[in-house]
Amino acid sequence: MLGGLALAGDGVPTSRPARALKGSSSSFVRSWDGLPLSQVQMRGLGDANVGRDTIFGFQTIGKTLVMSEIAKGKDALARVIFASFPTCVDANQHTASGSQIDVLVGFATGDIIWLDPLTARYSRYNKSGCITSSPVTSILWLPPAPPTSPTSPAGDNGLTSPRSNLFVTSHADGSIVLWDKDKEDWNGFLAQPFPAPASVANTPGLGGGGFARGSEWSSSSEGGATRGEGGGGKVAAGQEDMVVSRPPTTADRKGQSTAKFNPVAHWRLSKKAITAFAFSPDLTLCAAVGDDGCLRIIDAVEEKLLDVFSSYFGALNCVAWSPDGRFVVTGGQDDLCTVYAPLEQHVVAHCQGHASWVKGVAWDAWRSEDRTLRFASVGEDCKLVLWDLSSASLTRPKAHAHPHVRRHSTSSQTSLHRRSISESGPHLPLDPSERAGPAFHPAPRRDDVSLLQPIMVKTLSTDLFSDVHILPEYLILGTRVGQVRQYDRPPTGDGSLTGLSSEFAASVVRIDARAR
Repeated sequence: MLGGLALAGDGVPTSRPARALKGSSSSFVRSWDGLPLSQVQMRGLGDANVGRDTIFGFQTIGKTLVMSEIAKGKDALARVIFASFPTCVDANQHTASGSQIDVLVGFATGDIIWLDPLTARYSRYNKSGCITSSPVTSILWLPPAPPTSPTSPAGDNGLTSPRSNLFVTSHADGSIVLWDKDKEDWNGFLAQPFPAPASVANTPGLGGGGFARGSEWSSSSEGGATRGEGGGGKVAAGQEDMVVSRPPTTADRKGQSTAKFNPVAHWRLSKKAITAFAFSPDLTLCAAVGDDGCLRIIDAVEEKLLDVFSSYFGALNCVAWSPDGRFVVTGGQDDLCTVYAPLEQHVVAHCQGHASWVKGVAWDAWRSEDRTLRFASVGEDCKLVLWDLSSASLTRPKAHAHPHVRRHSTSSQTSLHRRSISESGPHLPLDPSERAGPAFHPAPRRDDVSLLQPIMVKTLSTDLFSDVHILPEYLILGTRVGQVRQYDRPPTGDGSLTGLSSEFAASVVRIDARAR
């Protein structure tokens, strides 16, 4: 599984892991090879990549974390073997430099390792599952907030920091956890369960369906509410609202409440696994998908669940937020990529091009324009599919093709122009404070949703794809067996419709009949 890419450059200064691999008595790290990377090696890699970025890739194979230099395609630079199976990995793009690369590794035991391969140092979190014993399904570094920002976008929940010290994990028990790499774990932490609907509704002092246990806890959950005009209905049975838990806080010298321990926050979202999540560019919203087949839109500032969208069939495997923050794309076991407009609370388009489960999606921030947004997807059909999302590319829903037939539609021919709130209409609750509660949106009829056709479909491998990453000069794909495939991209001025090299784009194939 390819889970992390780091471009060596001038990163944001940050702290380093606490312990050295050499001389460590921990049995969790079994062995390692090639660490630490010497400055001679780093200079050699830099000299070999004159005029372009040095890209390091991190992938998990069995119980091994493998580090390699992507552009050269040579043998691995370093390996680390653990006592448990790693399930996900992420490299910090914001702190990567020639002297430090921060890598996070999540494990099936719930453990988390923060590793710097350039210094061969590491720190361990959630040791032996002291916070949660559920396997880590996805892991992500959060970008640092601008130090000059007068206010934090995340309010008091600590979602942003001038330092790049925060990261987020999702787990197989249906939770998302926020961590601070500079804090220690609190062994006494106990996450709050979902409250029983009947008992919560009849409990005095818990207005709005809130849930609390003891004065040392900071926990909340908002009850389901019927959406007014322009929204969905109540959160259905089995679609539980989120429950927020935190360790106890203490007052500092200035009288401000601070928490000294991890986790910074614990969000319980579902009784089934959360498979992937993504934050909007401004970190105010979080999109989470899971095995229950639901996309959840969360207000990360207020820590409230806003909307729940259901897929047609099976689980949702991946999610990505567009660079402009207007759209979310998901991929799942219904063989579809689906584009949503979270602020407008509706499905924009179904993207039909895959013949099996979609495992990875990524937006192309370098080949997108104001009117057209490009994204890529890969699946277990061994295909790479490219899509261009624009108003002109959307096929009109069949339900709208007959003027004498009127149906309620949850989709529309969405314009990609930036629209003001007044143009969107007063019934769209763009401000989270205007929302009465989370709304559940069932999967709409296929005839009510616009279709988006791919601009390219290409079978590239006999191995099942697991990841796709888009960089300014490269398109990088990962497979389930551990292969990493790199494709050069043409210069930005090239008029190629596919955005790939001419040799690669020349072998475009027609869509399979099963994918139409």
